[in-house]
Amino acid sequence: MRPGLYAAAMRDRIRIRPKPISRSHPSRRGLLLAGLAVPLGGVILAGSAQAAADPNAAIRFIDSLGQQTLGILNQPQPLAQREAQLREVLRQGFDLAFIGRFVLGRPYASMSPEQAADYHQAFNDFVLRTYARRLSGFQARSFAILGARAAGDTDTEVSTRIDPANGQPVRCDWRVRQTDQRLGIIDVAVENVSMAVTQRNEFASVITTGGVNGLIGTLRARTDRETVSVSR
Repeated sequence: MRPGLYAAAMRDRIRIRPKPISRSHPSRRGLLLAGLAVPLGGVILAGSAQAAADPNAAIRFIDSLGQQTLGILNQPQPLAQREAQLREVLRQGFDLAFIGRFVLGRPYASMSPEQAADYHQAFNDFVLRTYARRLSGFQARSFAILGARAAGDTDTEVSTRIDPANGQPVRCDWRVRQTDQRLGIIDVAVENVSMAVTQRNEFASVITTGGVNGLIGTLRARTDRETVSVSR
């Protein structure tokens, strides 16, 4: 994440007292947030009618996704069924069409409609399958909301601390955008490193050597490996 990205919004900061969660009962929000703290990318919701940022609504939105996730992880069910349900939670939380457009960058404008459709399909499958699988094995000891603040007119940054079962606590900042249609996570920063920028740079490297079709092929191959791994 670029230094000072949210500095201009400091006057709008909303402080929320950290709320530790019992170690014997992992936080519903923590399970979801830590699982999603991976390069899913960011998005600029161009073309969507934008509404004023509502930090409280952003917090409720993240909490709702976390509650759904904990319910899924606590169910005794086959791994394939659990991951299918987690993919739906991811689909609810992120606008994958816009995320895919942002992380691709400038090459998106030059794609044919058919190529764009192939790319979006490959990208969506890659994100949903890869990160649902990663989330399904996550365990957390505790989770706390450190604060929330308006970041510009339409966005809210929700700062969190996640205590994994093994390892040191991790700071995650979630940027949530409010539009007339919905709330959506548009970027995640883990210890001040923007996942949007990380994923976009990775894609740019693949495109440099193989073009957009090479990227589509790479995404499909990675998705196939995840699918085979789950079916074994």
